[in-house]
Amino acid sequence: MGEVSRTSRFISFLKPVFLTLAEKLEDKPKFVGDLDKITLMGKGAKKFKLPILRNLNSGRLVIVNNTEELRKSIQNAQPGDNILLEQGVYRLTKKLKFNKPGTLEAPIHISSDNLGDVTIEIDAQVGFDVSNPNYSFENLFFVGKCEKQWHCEHAMHITNKAENIKLYNNVFKNFDSAIKINGVGAAFPDNGEIVGNTIFNTTVRDTKNPVTPIDLVGANDWMIVGNYIHSFEKGFGNRVSYGIFVKGGSQRGTIRQNVLMCSPSPQNRYTAIGISAGGGGTGKNLIRNNVTYENLGAQISHNFVLNCSDVGIYVNKSKEVKIHHNLLYGTMGIDVRFEQSEAKVFNNILSGRLRTRDDAKIAYQDSNIVFNRSFIDAGDDMTDNFENAQEANFRVVESFEKNGNGQSSRNETSDFCGQNVPKGTVYFGPVLEQSWRCVNDKN
Repeated sequence: MGEVSRTSRFISFLKPVFLTLAEKLEDKPKFVGDLDKITLMGKGAKKFKLPILRNLNSGRLVIVNNTEELRKSIQNAQPGDNILLEQGVYRLTKKLKFNKPGTLEAPIHISSDNLGDVTIEIDAQVGFDVSNPNYSFENLFFVGKCEKQWHCEHAMHITNKAENIKLYNNVFKNFDSAIKINGVGAAFPDNGEIVGNTIFNTTVRDTKNPVTPIDLVGANDWMIVGNYIHSFEKGFGNRVSYGIFVKGGSQRGTIRQNVLMCSPSPQNRYTAIGISAGGGGTGKNLIRNNVTYENLGAQISHNFVLNCSDVGIYVNKSKEVKIHHNLLYGTMGIDVRFEQSEAKVFNNILSGRLRTRDDAKIAYQDSNIVFNRSFIDAGDDMTDNFENAQEANFRVVESFEKNGNGQSSRNETSDFCGQNVPKGTVYFGPVLEQSWRCVNDKN
């Protein structure tokens, strides 16, 4: 219960997301311009405010108001520093290196007072290069400003010994893979948290680089919770993109209560996948500890995954993966592939299909609700169960016909909306039946 109780209080900010999506998708455009109304739908979102991460009693308060002062504050940082960016635009034309470590008891915190006060414009391959542990980042708006899209690859590169990194209530706009996490040699940045952020692009990415808003390779025990990630199609090279993946010999990882929308349109011509344990695979020389799996023990639950031309959830050479209480609409379903892969898949609602390939194994396959989807015109039989699913209005109007009995919760937990779920409860999808209205609550 500890992990869930720590995150469930962060989730109610997502209540207005679907209402706003419905407004923006009314005309079903190919792309939705700048999506201004939903760029701040991270945990700040005006309607809900998380605790400020910084602790002014733990160290110095360092106030900066331009890019050069920001660089100096990072170069001279001490454990416990609270580096506060005043209102304005900070422009980076080369990476900003975070070389001074914080401590677990006194992390270094970089923030603005309010989301929207500070914009960090990046005209470089990498913006923040974090290679040391115990940093937190909050209320920052990162914008890729490269003349050639492929040059804006990562807003944040978290690497090497950068353990215990926290990203709360930030916005990332127009990057190939906004948050990149990987090791160097035997050092890996474990135990991070990505909570309540918004990540999106305003156009199809014109790049050969990997396009994956949260791209994690080899790092263990990351929490990816309550984020809103949308519009991450790749228009060049192999034209394959992912919303989130954990791979490279990584262990565990919690991907929970997120909203992913591959494209604003249910009909699109690029190959986009929502969430993956294993991604597209990792080169042998990059696999942590030379293991034979891509991920061991990922938990993928209580997510909404929408409008993906390929599957909503993909398991590639990953073991002991749990996939439960997700809703996949306008996707090809769930795919578990290769003999290394084994997954428990239960209590999901999905369109498309649930399939195994190449000797992969699935447990509880019959404990899911699966709807047909047309692969010609993207028509979806799930549509009739909701008030207006094509406009992202997921208020239930027709009860689901359940396949099998479902699996009961083994511990007390919470659903997508933060509603308490007692031990032993059986329900399908991200939300308890009595609280589905929260995904379209105007209040």
